[in-house]
Amino acid sequence: MEYEWFIFLLGNTLNYFTAVCKYPHYVLNKRFLLHPISSIDTVSKIMKGNTSLLESIRNLTNDKMDNINNNYNDIKNNVELHQHLEEGYRELDNYVNNTDLDRFRYSNKTPSGRLGRDTQSNAGHFLYLIIRSLKPDTVVETGVASGESSTFMLQAMEDNKKGKLFSIDLPLSVNQNQRKIIFPKNKSSGWIIPENLKDRWELHEGDSGDLLLPLLQKLGTIDAFFHDSEHSYDHMMFEYTTSWDFMRNDGILFSDDVAVMNKKGRSPFVDFAKMHKKDIVVNHIVGAIKK
Repeated sequence: MEYEWFIFLLGNTLNYFTAVCKYPHYVLNKRFLLHPISSIDTVSKIMKGNTSLLESIRNLTNDKMDNINNNYNDIKNNVELHQHLEEGYRELDNYVNNTDLDRFRYSNKTPSGRLGRDTQSNAGHFLYLIIRSLKPDTVVETGVASGESSTFMLQAMEDNKKGKLFSIDLPLSVNQNQRKIIFPKNKSSGWIIPENLKDRWELHEGDSGDLLLPLLQKLGTIDAFFHDSEHSYDHMMFEYTTSWDFMRNDGILFSDDVAVMNKKGRSPFVDFAKMHKKDIVVNHIVGAIKK
């Protein structure tokens, strides 16, 4: 028994230090120094679930690889959508570079809205491909900001010719003053979503702690849920648990920032999957669990 524990710890330690090399800012922190075993366990599980983009979609949806490849080509070759997003990036950059952001306590090197330049090749494509293969009727999302993730999901629904996205986000005043989300002047949640996709989108403004359960009760059953609101252990666990009860069998829960840990080195995403005896699939920092 002691030998088995030693092998387990050694294997997870090697995985941990592999993670350190790849993502040092996620794993080199005070939590590891105070709670090394739980931190190693969390990171090793996230790294174990980390697979290539197309393989992750196949593992989640059991879709044929030919279909996944065709869908991937659809989004890569969608010149109109990518041009629209690039225009949004430039608009946000122009606003950030010409605005005093001290009151937001934000650096113009990390403008939030969030519009990270690698989103298209990571989270955006991951979300798009999940929706294309799952072909959901109803998806709920918490946390919108500029609406980049929403855009990729809505584009997938448009290409599927079915589906509606219900989003919950804090009002503009709360976003900017408390969460320090930056929008260009006269813009609000979801400002970057193309007009031709908004017929499939319904925005609910408020705190997901107040709005999520009533919305789910109104919808009845959902096919997928995406968490991208407050990234704290308790709040993430609340959203996972609440949405799971309304999700159809074979539905998918996916979440941004799955590397988030509490002070004891525990990840709500990893812990939730363990509670339900489910495998996790991770691409970049977005993870998914199939019900």
